[in-house]
Amino acid sequence: MVARPDLWSAIILRHPVTNTLRFEVSENGPSNVPEFGSVTDFEGFLALLSMDCYQKIKEGETYPTVLITAGINDKRVEVWQPAKTAAKLQSVVSKPSSQKLVLMRIDKDSGHGFGSTRQQEDLERADRFAFLLELFRQNSSGNQFL
Repeated sequence: MVARPDLWSAIILRHPVTNTLRFEVSENGPSNVPEFGSVTDFEGFLALLSMDCYQKIKEGETYPTVLITAGINDKRVEVWQPAKTAAKLQSVVSKPSSQKLVLMRIDKDSGHGFGSTRQQEDLERADRFAFLLELFRQNSSGNQFL
């Protein structure tokens, strides 16, 4: 999405780790240091920076329409990460000249899939399909959301 936003009309980010430079300080972050690296050493910092979506969002770039999902009880990806990214994307995309949307769906009772009920999973899936179907409908009628 941030490396080549021109390739996409719409993106759905489900419970994403988007701010890897800050991930280490989250509850689940320390267990990921052996795999992803640490900001406390130069090589680790560079590796984390290279995969940090939040840091790559730029003013003036044209991003696709985006739906970001998160769960308040997510122990793997705390809700502040996708929320922070959604806010930054909204500040860049939601200009009067842009017809792109940045939406965020937060489930106050679910997590990262683990511990979510079947109904919670079905409701999120239905919202993702509704998001895409509405974009397809608007695009077929000549609207420019896609």
